[in-house]
Order: sequence, then C-alpha cells, then structure tokens
Amino acid sequence: MKSFVLQMPDEKVNAFSAMFMKKSAAQNLVNAFGFLQWRIKQSVRDFQIFVLTVTMTTYMQLDFVGQRQTGLLD
Repeated sequence: MKSFVLQMPDEKVNAFSAMFMKKSAAQNLVNAFGFLQWRIKQSVRDFQIFVLTVTMTTYMQLDFVGQRQTGLLD
C-alpha cells in the first residue's frame, strides 16, 4: 500500500499562512478590545462603589453632627 501525501505549492502555503495570521491578529485585537472594555467597566463599578461609600459616610457624619446640635442625642 502506497501512502499519499498532499503537497501544496509554496505560494499557496504562504498565502494560507498569511490569511491565518491576519485572522489571528484580528482575533487578538478583538480579544484585547473586549478585555479593555471589561477593565473599564470594572473600574467604573469600583469608582461608583467608592463614591457611594464616601457619600454615605459623609451623610452619616453630617446626620450625627446634626443630631448632636439639635439635642437629639442628649
């Protein structure tokens, strides 16, 4: 039994490799953009949590001071 090996001309191999590399580079770009988008969303969420925490802490401190000044805590 004779084995059969398919051989492609070099120019076709190079064209296929170039096409594959372009697709791979494009896919890498899409993946990088997706990761960047995810990081931005995470950063925005973290910042919103920080602002909410500072706002609530400030409100609670002001409310406590207000209650002290009005005599509600005496």
